Amino acid sequence: MIKLFIGAVIGFAVFYLYQNPGDITGLIDTAKATVNSSAQTLVDITKD
Repeated sequence: MIKLFIGAVIGFAVFYLYQNPGDITGLIDTAKATVNSSAQTLVDITKD
């Protein structure tokens, strides 16, 4: 399961850089936004 997740993340990064050559800053911003959104979802789910 973890291998699948890591593979998907790497695949997304490669695809993003293929579509937007040299946009490392955009990739980092997108990754940060995704992590923050996922973390907020987990907080909302586990909140009682």
